[in-house]
Amino acid sequence: MALSPNLHTIFATLQSSSNSASPKLPATSQSSFTSFQFSSKPLKSNLSRTSAGSDIEKWRVNVSFFPAFLKRGKDAKVLKEELLEAIEPLDRGADATPEDQQRVDQLARKLEAVNAIKEPLKSDLLNGKWELIYTTSQSILQTQRPKFLRSIANYQAINTDTLRAQNMESWPFFNQVTADLTPLNSRKVAVKFDFFKIGGLIPIKAPGRARGELEITYLDEELSTLLYFPLSSNCLCPKQKPTPSRLSLLLLAAAQGDKWKLTDIDTNAVQERINSWLSKTQHFLTEVTLPLVKTGQRHNGKPDPGNEIDTEDMEDVFLAEQTIPTSTPNGNLSLAAIVSIEQFSRMNGLTGQKMQKIFKALVPKPVYDDARNLVEYCCFRFLSRDASDLHPCLKEAAFQKLIFITMLAWESPYRDANDFHAHASRKASFQGKLVGEEAFCRIAPAISGVADRPTVHNLFEALAGDEKGISLRVWLTYIDELLKVHEGRRSYQIREYPELSEERILCIGSSRKRPVIKWENNMAWPGKLTLTDKALYFEAVRFKGEKSVIRLDLTGHGLQVKKVKVGPFNSGLFDSGVAVSSGHGSQTWVLEFVDLGGELRRDVWHAFISEIITLHKFLNEYGPDDDCPSLFQVYGSHKGKEKATIGALNGIARLQALQFMRKLWDDPIKLVQYSYLQNAPHGDVVFQTLAVNYWGGPLVGKFTDAGYQQTQAMTPSEEVFEISDNVFDIDGSVYLRKWKRSPSWSSSASISFWKQSPIRQSIVLNKNLVVADATLVERAAAVCKHKYRAVEKTQATIDAATLQGIPSNIDLFKELLLPLTITAKSFEKLRRWEEPHLTLSFLGFAYTIIFRNLLSYVFPMALLVLATGMLMLKGLKEQGRLGRSFGKVTIHDQPPSNTIQKIIAVKDAMRDVENYLQNLNVTLLKFRTILLAGQPQITTEVALVLLTSATILLIVPFKYVLAFLLFDLFTRELEFRRETVRRFLSFLKERWDTVPAAPVMVLPFEGEDSRPVNQSQAVKKAIRKKTEQRQE
Repeated sequence: MALSPNLHTIFATLQSSSNSASPKLPATSQSSFTSFQFSSKPLKSNLSRTSAGSDIEKWRVNVSFFPAFLKRGKDAKVLKEELLEAIEPLDRGADATPEDQQRVDQLARKLEAVNAIKEPLKSDLLNGKWELIYTTSQSILQTQRPKFLRSIANYQAINTDTLRAQNMESWPFFNQVTADLTPLNSRKVAVKFDFFKIGGLIPIKAPGRARGELEITYLDEELSTLLYFPLSSNCLCPKQKPTPSRLSLLLLAAAQGDKWKLTDIDTNAVQERINSWLSKTQHFLTEVTLPLVKTGQRHNGKPDPGNEIDTEDMEDVFLAEQTIPTSTPNGNLSLAAIVSIEQFSRMNGLTGQKMQKIFKALVPKPVYDDARNLVEYCCFRFLSRDASDLHPCLKEAAFQKLIFITMLAWESPYRDANDFHAHASRKASFQGKLVGEEAFCRIAPAISGVADRPTVHNLFEALAGDEKGISLRVWLTYIDELLKVHEGRRSYQIREYPELSEERILCIGSSRKRPVIKWENNMAWPGKLTLTDKALYFEAVRFKGEKSVIRLDLTGHGLQVKKVKVGPFNSGLFDSGVAVSSGHGSQTWVLEFVDLGGELRRDVWHAFISEIITLHKFLNEYGPDDDCPSLFQVYGSHKGKEKATIGALNGIARLQALQFMRKLWDDPIKLVQYSYLQNAPHGDVVFQTLAVNYWGGPLVGKFTDAGYQQTQAMTPSEEVFEISDNVFDIDGSVYLRKWKRSPSWSSSASISFWKQSPIRQSIVLNKNLVVADATLVERAAAVCKHKYRAVEKTQATIDAATLQGIPSNIDLFKELLLPLTITAKSFEKLRRWEEPHLTLSFLGFAYTIIFRNLLSYVFPMALLVLATGMLMLKGLKEQGRLGRSFGKVTIHDQPPSNTIQKIIAVKDAMRDVENYLQNLNVTLLKFRTILLAGQPQITTEVALVLLTSATILLIVPFKYVLAFLLFDLFTRELEFRRETVRRFLSFLKERWDTVPAAPVMVLPFEGEDSRPVNQSQAVKKAIRKKTEQRQE
């Protein structure tokens, strides 16, 4: 194509080898892409700019040519050398005279005539970073400025994979501009500039006039790279990563576009961006001055949703041209909704406007008017194209962010007043935005491997934690950890057990900080535990002999897994074990999971093993046999077992990802679907919908209940089916009656569920993706979730009521005093000499302390022992060896009883309390009599005893007094003192009984309206009666 004589630009680069090139650019803009990278950040280069003359000499020395080159190749070589020599002294064109420009133009035209690459846009040589070496554009050369204010170098980055370009200046201003490229043919692209960056920091939206065209007229891989095109679009040119002996030449030309001026830029937008930039700078300096606060966390350790990803990290997601109208019948679309619709439309090979028209033709007007349904349609239509176990696009960071934006769009599809300014500038940041439970539960399970319908609400609560939703940082971290888990499984399969070709390794438990111990015959064997989708493998660490691996099959019937306490000699000291058994009389594996970093590792492994066991129970109960002939009558049913297994494996992977993020629940088993549904209300109906989803499919042949035959060459008119009792999925897939072996199919809940209307006004993309409606699994899971939460609330009220009432409080009080009770009983055994050797040892230790004058150290040593015990318990708890239930007070509930029995029990309890209080009051009244000389003789005797005791304590050293009291206490039950002690205690009891209680006067109740008639007589009678009772 002829070049424009008015405006030329030439670029040079050191081109990388084509062997590592990225995929070629399609010929037209209507092609669909499988790679989704919305950002095109410039490639870094350590190539410094040198003089043109030195570069030319270097190329002349280092570049060699094959002797088989034709005359055309030789002419190209000479022309390229002449062109470079012509532009060398022109200072990128700033010093060029009209004669110099004409000479360069003539040489460029001659070089264009020998271009060997006819379709340069499809060549891998175009991708890269280019440096400007010549141009006639005065706006780029900036000749009107002093030389010290001109850009030293100009660069341009081109990415044909993302159809993006970026122009950059160097010192002193470092301005940048980004643009979208739209292919017009194999040589020409349309250029639309979208954003400027002042100083490379402050982004400003480009005016709509900033458009142009770019035509590549020459490209080869021998010498330098030259871009030749008019700069009405003001492109600059970048430089690519160097490869010393590979050079390329490229010429481009472009037509004149609409001219625009710097005055077209909105000054208010510039001021807004400057203020925003200054605010971010201030925030950054504040963070720098607080080095003890981790990035992304608050002072209390919680994630800070506001400290997410900077605006510029998400900016490139917004750069798609808006084709969908903002106004809708129910309001204006939010920015998140526009971005989601436009981006997923492009990923579907259409524009947002075309996708909207298609959706309008498919659904009724009420469905179409809800913008949330359009967001679903664009997203689900793209997701329906993939049926892999884990969606491959999750590896793309831009796709992860787009899913987050889609969840925000689904939650808030319409713009509010606060979003108006952000929508107008198209520079909205998602800092502080949180995705709610409803949006997460709708979008996340639609992506393969991210979430399961039955447990997605539990996953949301685990990720959200104490926050009201999920932030972008938490979402990206979760996906990153999930991808790491899947990558680790692939490495396990090759490195650990290559012979296990029929089993998939899920996780391996062995490390110094996280050992696995197998308890067998009171012996602890550390080793490596491996979990696969069918069995457990344990390889014990042996000091002698070969290492042996033992296997426990998890696919059989009657398998059970439970949490247990382990320890030497069956002591049960450590609550960190899991027991796996296959029934009575069979071998039981007892495994201890020690975790020096936490206490949930045992619970996580319990959930892992439970999920695999429950998976195979589900396969046996709801799935057809592997050799069942009916599998050939339903298309795709032979893959049902694999689909069910993948569901369990993905659930375990998600639990591992949450474990690495430290966002586990108290009960991790709620995060794996099969184990969760096993004990959940309405869980059997969810199991049924999963079975229909996994094994259901279109019928492919004629069958009856008597047998299955004629599976080929059947026309629709010849098909005869017995379908009265078959189950149908939302997309028409059939689950045969013969496969309904579980007793749960005949339950009332199951019958009621399957009688409901299968679908409303919606679009069924497949059995897992339905727009404007819910799948069968979603419906059943929603009912299960509602019933489960109702049960939890009911149980919470029951638990709270358990501690109400006198009997329960008495039991709790006894439980709290249990350690003191045990200590008192043990001391009583020592005092009674029930075990003489222990009593002698205790007395020897006690008298040693007394007569060695160590009594002053007893209290400090007691505190030291108490502190040591507390720290030891803390360490064991951090290792997870005490269990999460350690420290909790456990009491038994009261036996079931009716209302009358409860009233009688309360009455009896009140009688016991009344008797106890009466006896206590009598004792206190007797002490009152002694202290206040109510009985002078007894008061005198007690006073003499107290004086004698005081004299002894003043004269005799305290250690001898303490030794005597200890001797007296431990010899009372011996033969030589037993009778004497009994007579002395009897004498004390008799004297105590003779002590009268102090008199008590009870005044009658005096009401405001009435008073007793004979008040004085009633008082005297009450005093007389009480005195007689005490004397008796």
